[in-house]
Amino acid sequence: MATAKISIITPSYNQAEYIEKAIISVLHQSYANKEHIIIDGGSTDGTLAILKKYDAIRWLSEKDRGQSHAFNKGFAMADGEIIGWLNSDDLYDNDVFTLVAEAFDHNPNVVAVYGGCTIIDRHGRPVEEISVPECSFKTMLHKGYSLLPQPSVFIKRKHLAEEKFVLDEQLNYSMDYDLFLRLLKKGPFVKIDKNLSFFRLHDTSKTQVSAVKMRKESYLVSKKYGGNAFILDIKLLIDRVRLSPLRRLILNKTK
Repeated sequence: MATAKISIITPSYNQAEYIEKAIISVLHQSYANKEHIIIDGGSTDGTLAILKKYDAIRWLSEKDRGQSHAFNKGFAMADGEIIGWLNSDDLYDNDVFTLVAEAFDHNPNVVAVYGGCTIIDRHGRPVEEISVPECSFKTMLHKGYSLLPQPSVFIKRKHLAEEKFVLDEQLNYSMDYDLFLRLLKKGPFVKIDKNLSFFRLHDTSKTQVSAVKMRKESYLVSKKYGGNAFILDIKLLIDRVRLSPLRRLILNKTK
């Protein structure tokens, strides 16, 4: 039976509408050896009242330098052997932690495990299932953006501890892509063929508001690690045309 401790880190700022659902999705995991650390950036919207309701979580609230800084602070507090990153508007599926811990037990040499994800709207209604492919450093690099849904990735702590920094605080959108590329250079990721998380897409989410900026930054990250600059530039031009109508379509589906 897998017993490794799992630490979940949640950066948060003014997410009172959603954060309690994220907390409950962690607390309701049947896996016993877990902790949830919430790093709040000084919310003023009622978030703190929600955090104070739950003795089982660890949290702090103070001004920070953004999402990456918050996650890095949370990692410094965490002592689990397995690290997960759940944003305050996302959710875990049921009984995910047991699957993750067992996957690491069965594959002791892997760096991370990951699985599927379902996009939900602001009300929690399913919009689209994301079936993630097998991935490697090469495929992630040449794609020009992350193939993996961030909340469905769980990482072995020792590999994060080896990094000079966990998330690059200079990045605003593609810090997960940058991290995954660095980790894939260390060793393999193993896929779990099951939905692990729910990614909430709403009209104020960073992914939704800044899709083109996010892609541009991701391509710059890919270039930094050796991605084909010419191909990536062409992809970016195409995305600038395509992403605007795509954004409108998703917004219409999630209202």
